[in-house]
Amino acid sequence: MIDENEGLPFIRRTTEDKLTYKNIIADAINWCRKTMGTLQFRYAVQGLERVIKFDVPGYNMKKELNELETQLKKQQKQLIEEKKQEYGNRFFKRSVQAKFRIDMIEWYWNTYFEMIIQLLANHNLLFDTEKRIPIKKIRDTDE
Repeated sequence: MIDENEGLPFIRRTTEDKLTYKNIIADAINWCRKTMGTLQFRYAVQGLERVIKFDVPGYNMKKELNELETQLKKQQKQLIEEKKQEYGNRFFKRSVQAKFRIDMIEWYWNTYFEMIIQLLANHNLLFDTEKRIPIKKIRDTDE
């Protein structure tokens, strides 16, 4: 495939305007990463969610985060039904319920964190990228 703009000079457009906020997001992600596997992980993910839950032109994060939560709730209901089928009447024993609740909380927050990271990646808020915009020559009209 031949690029029609090949050989033309280009302007590099970077995302410097987002760098400060990207650092804030990176700090929140690191907090999540450091607390993973502890009781504070839930609060770290909630903090990350608060940092990115906004609606501005080009980024409808609030709406998309709400959709992720809805999707997670559906998956959670499916997992509960699968476990009820797997355990039968034993599912309602206190010991099974206690372990199941702990597993569900851990699953929910780990999955939600992964979904948030994917959402950020989809919106180009994780990696600094560079766009190359070709410059087209304008003909002189003074001929």
